[in-house]
Amino acid sequence: MNRLLMSMLALVAVALAALPAKAVTITYSTSGSNAQVFLTPTSSGDIGYPPNSTFSLTEQLTFGNTSGGSYGQAFTYIPFTVATAGFLSATVTDLSMSNPSAKPLEWLSLALYEYTGSGMSYLTCGSGGGLCTLEAYDADPPVASIAAALAAGTQYLLRVGFGLCGCSGDFGGIQLTVATTPIPPAMLLFVSALLGMGGVAWRRRRTVEAAA
Repeated sequence: MNRLLMSMLALVAVALAALPAKAVTITYSTSGSNAQVFLTPTSSGDIGYPPNSTFSLTEQLTFGNTSGGSYGQAFTYIPFTVATAGFLSATVTDLSMSNPSAKPLEWLSLALYEYTGSGMSYLTCGSGGGLCTLEAYDADPPVASIAAALAAGTQYLLRVGFGLCGCSGDFGGIQLTVATTPIPPAMLLFVSALLGMGGVAWRRRRTVEAAA
């Protein structure tokens, strides 16, 4: 019983003492555009906890010279690692929903992958990723959302993409919000207690079987 109590206290100490994880360098790409485009990102907050945190990103894609085409798109790659197990919810919204001057998007996507931490090498189902891919693709915007449980110490890559026609209007874009919530220490205690009681019951059963 003392050993179980010490284990539960240790889990609580780890949960409370863990430092918030920091989102590392964000990578932006406008490859695939056949028009001259310029991307202007603005971000605030960070992906990490405790305490609860919110990360926000607004991206505006502006068309320049469209003589070589009239289509533009952008992808954003946001790698991060969380210090403790928890939950993530992310929503990306067409910028035209809050800015009437923005051109409505033709598509947008939001995906979460396990990440190797090197370049753009992320793991999918075929390459052995435990998370595989959690993806929301909206061929008829304005919103795409995902939610996932996060494992402590695992590297992740959040990928956001969108595309629009520059046939009319000068710009379009997205607004992304990512919220991270740690698993409450009380839940850790509850799970630890269940595991502990299960272990005690298993040992007792083995002892009875051995005596028989």
